[in-house]
Amino acid sequence: MDDASGKFVLVMLRADQVRVHHKKTKHEYKFHVSGDPPEVGMCALHPNPAAPIDPRNYREEARAAAQWFVAKRSASHMPVLGVRPSFGWINM
Repeated sequence: MDDASGKFVLVMLRADQVRVHHKKTKHEYKFHVSGDPPEVGMCALHPNPAAPIDPRNYREEARAAAQWFVAKRSASHMPVLGVRPSFGWINM
């Protein structure tokens, strides 16, 4: 799934983290998600060593994309607390 800008693609969305991938540079950004409503927190970079562009240049854009994915999920089908989902990622 692409973000609103079309620059990032969703790699993984869990209850505790979201990972986005920059399409052009191939850098990957992992953000921790916490709170209610969910908020995007700390960022971990997984740079592409073949890309000449510093991955930190796109950190804020990656954060915005991660927030967009989290908000989209929250609005569409946020699980009810205390109810175990029958599929997908769960926190144990």
